[in-house]
Amino acid sequence: MAEEFGNGINHEQEDILDAPAEEIREETLEAAVSYEHEVKREEAPAENRDFQSLLKRVEAHAPNPVAPIQEVRSDADRTAALDEESRITHLVSLAETKGVPHAVQVARSLKDFYALDMMHDELAEQFHAALDKGNALR
Repeated sequence: MAEEFGNGINHEQEDILDAPAEEIREETLEAAVSYEHEVKREEAPAENRDFQSLLKRVEAHAPNPVAPIQEVRSDADRTAALDEESRITHLVSLAETKGVPHAVQVARSLKDFYALDMMHDELAEQFHAALDKGNALR
């Protein structure tokens, strides 16, 4: 227990009174930041439960797996024969079945950057809708 002086101030309080104001502000700021991180860490699992379960369902892909060239060419030939809207739908389907990197390789081999951009937009909208449905965005 801290020894008290006759005026009711203990040694710890005396040290604080003798410390420069800037040092006290820094220590207070550090303590506040530390407390804020602790609180966020405690709240995070409860608040992000839906988001975490959604992330678990997302299949992890290798950084940039290279699909066999024949497979990319074959899918590119089938995709090239389609009209623009069907091409985008087909690329999204490829992304869902064979992975996004494969669908990107197919679109790039066609040099159809509009379809690539539209596929990206569609996949982003689907992901956003899934997050919104799971209340992960609220």
